[in-house]
Amino acid sequence: MVLRQLKTFLNIIIVLGYVLFGSMWLKSLYQVIFYNSIFELFEFKEITTTQIQYGDHSNESKKVTIAYEFEVGTEVYRNEIVANKEAFVNKVGMDKLQRVYFNSLIPSVNYLENWKLDTYYKLTFVYFSIFLSLIVFFHLKIDKERWISKYRKSLYSR
Repeated sequence: MVLRQLKTFLNIIIVLGYVLFGSMWLKSLYQVIFYNSIFELFEFKEITTTQIQYGDHSNESKKVTIAYEFEVGTEVYRNEIVANKEAFVNKVGMDKLQRVYFNSLIPSVNYLENWKLDTYYKLTFVYFSIFLSLIVFFHLKIDKERWISKYRKSLYSR
């Protein structure tokens, strides 16, 4: 009975690991591909914002929330980012209008000039690839029976 409960618990943990890190890996893969972080697959066009607002982040004084809009054809696209205020001012500035670069195929994939997070997207993709690979490795290569018996002795020795 105890052995079956531990196996079920271990399987739930493995499935949760696949779901959690798999979804994060898919999101980071999306960002790496559609923002041209590794390969130049998509054309990015330049446009000027139609509206931009800067607001202090409610929790921390060092952060700023940037909400901007731009038009492509008849569609209006909105985006909001939270950034370190000092870094944002140094790299981009807080002008009334900003240049936006958008993916010509998917305009909702966009970034402000000088605020493309290429390195961040690459690092998150690498980190989540490592974690997902570790989960797959542990799921396929580790002797689960040995670990279950080891923890069964310590957990249920009472």
